[in-house]
Order: sequence, then C-alpha cells, then structure tokens
Amino acid sequence: MVDKREKLMNSFNQYGFLTFKQVIDENLHYKTLLKMLAEGKIDAEEKGLYRLPDIYLDEWFVLQYRFPKGIFSLETALWLHGLSLTIPFNMTMSFPYGTNTKNIKEADICPIILRSHYSEGIIEIERLPGQFIKVYEVERVLVECLCPAI
Repeated sequence: MVDKREKLMNSFNQYGFLTFKQVIDENLHYKTLLKMLAEGKIDAEEKGLYRLPDIYLDEWFVLQYRFPKGIFSLETALWLHGLSLTIPFNMTMSFPYGTNTKNIKEADICPIILRSHYSEGIIEIERLPGQFIKVYEVERVLVECLCPAI
C-alpha cells in the first residue's frame, strides 16, 4: 500500500508542482501537503500553487494561475509568439467586462477590459513542461496592435 506522502510525491514528480485543484481531483490528503510544507519539503509559490524546492515556476505561469480569466494580449502576446524583440516592461492581459482590476493593477499588469470577443482566438502556449499560459492567437494580436479601436 502506498502511503500518503509517497502518493503526494508521485504527483509532484510529474512536473514538479501541484495546484490545490489537482490535490482535490486526485484525492490527495491536504493535511499531508501542509505537513510537508511546514517541513520544507515543498514550497508554496502562490495561494493554492505548490512546488518542489528545486523546481522553477515561470512568472508568466504563476500570473496566469493567479488571474485565470486573464489572457495575455497586445505587446505581451507579440513577444510570447516571438514577433517582438522587446521584452514587455508591464505584462498586458485582457479580461472580460465586469472584472475587478484592483489586484491586477497591484500585480503590475496592464488590464484590458473587453465587452465583446473576449473568448475568441485563445490558444495555450507551453512555457516550461506542464506550465501552460493562455494567449491570443497571432492573427488576432496583429490586428489588435495595428487597429486597436476594432
């Protein structure tokens, strides 16, 4: 029989990190996770995002996890698609109408609030193994950058 710690470590070994949703979905024991956190065997990157001490979590992935409704757009998306040589100073993310932007702005993200067409043209890019971020497809990004009033 596999004990709780081994089961938890087996889940960590796939990509080196776990989310709280994965802990619940895989029927893992949260108290065991908290004990391992207290012992220093794992680290908490964000609320509900845990990683092994020797694993690097991409800052883009962490922001995507923190703001799941956000989609990387405009200059940020150009850079992520490899169409810009300039690394954005502030990340730009698009959000659906009605999103509270207080915490987003505090995280130094430039929020774009969209009333329509928010969910059109979303793709996922894998930054590091298992670390996916949502970004608008190249064609949409180019059109938005060239004609921002559309």
